[in-house]
Amino acid sequence: MINFKTNFKGNFMKFGKILKAYFLSFALILTAQQTAAAQENKSAQENKSERKTPPQNKQTAQAGVKDGDASKSIVGQDGGNSDARQNQNDEAIKLTVVSPKIAKFSPKLNLHGELVAKDDVAVGSALQGQQIAQVLAEVGENVQKGQILALLDNAGVKAKFDQQTAALETAKQNLNSAKAAFSEASSALKRAKDLAAKKAISSQELEQANAKEASARANLNSAKAQISQIDAQIAEAKDQLGKASVIAPVSGVVTAKKAQIGALTSGEALFNIAKDGVIELSADADAAELEQIKVGMGATAQIYGVKEAVKGKVRLVPVSVDTSSRLGKVKISLDGEAKFIGSYAKVVIDLPEFSALALPAQAVSFTEKGAFTTIVKDGKAVKRKIQTGLRANGLVQVIWGVSEGDEVALKAAALVNDGEAAQ
Repeated sequence: MINFKTNFKGNFMKFGKILKAYFLSFALILTAQQTAAAQENKSAQENKSERKTPPQNKQTAQAGVKDGDASKSIVGQDGGNSDARQNQNDEAIKLTVVSPKIAKFSPKLNLHGELVAKDDVAVGSALQGQQIAQVLAEVGENVQKGQILALLDNAGVKAKFDQQTAALETAKQNLNSAKAAFSEASSALKRAKDLAAKKAISSQELEQANAKEASARANLNSAKAQISQIDAQIAEAKDQLGKASVIAPVSGVVTAKKAQIGALTSGEALFNIAKDGVIELSADADAAELEQIKVGMGATAQIYGVKEAVKGKVRLVPVSVDTSSRLGKVKISLDGEAKFIGSYAKVVIDLPEFSALALPAQAVSFTEKGAFTTIVKDGKAVKRKIQTGLRANGLVQVIWGVSEGDEVALKAAALVNDGEAAQ
């Protein structure tokens, strides 16, 4: 076992030495090849330079350097700078450039909201604690003004009405009797007065006739008062009977129904009606968005679950926002009929067109530090930060950072670095 470990260790060390020698040999061969290639390239460039330079020029340059003539030396240097500039132009990356141009933008404002009734009319009952006997209208149904939507249990009110009607008949009979008695008492008093004037009756008999007439007058007035009281009670009973019918105050579409048979009436609405069936979009907008919206602007609403978009116009822009959400409700009237109250919708409002300086989107790079573009100036690529605005149809609005005369590189971010030679 010990001999095996010793032999394995020795073999492994020999293998490592052989591998090390192999890599050293490979590195020496590669270095020699690179050196030879560099020498060949240098010789080729020297031969090429000799072929391009005329004999007299080469001699002048050599003589100038040898004799110490400054002007000749400058000639030689200029020739070297020209070659350097040529090499620099050869090495400069060639870029496709564009100039910023004035373009028209048609901005859009995207908002979200829901469909609501333009005029929501709540319908309830003035009678409290009355049981609902019948429900005669459903959600989505078109109703007319004066149509009965529900009936309350009016048995008690009807019984009271019938009782007061019967009492009215009795009161009328009493009134007729009172009228007859008063007429008779009045005639008797007149005769008594005539006889008293002739001294035909005593003063006591005259007083009796006056008392009877006064009593008959009082009975007549009482009968009349009773008639008036019963009439008022009958009118109230009729009013109660009328209130037992829940009637639509306007024409429109029933948008909500809380009335249920057997339930008792309370202060809550039993029905809601969209007046004349007009439904609109109520969209949420913050203060910055509200400043851009004006009444009459065109809009296109896409109701979720509905394939076709609906055209419309801004009807109302609020002058205040909710203190909690900091949002205001923009009302947008919609063309055609819609019966999807409560449905969510996305609306695109057409803002006014304007003209502004723009660049192709390919010429702008957007990073965490902002938007940048590359200007080609004096043979170099210069990165420049810009402020952008709207983006539409492959163009980006430029607020500041470039002017119409600048040459801006397309797709420069991936091709050239800041300060790199470019043309």
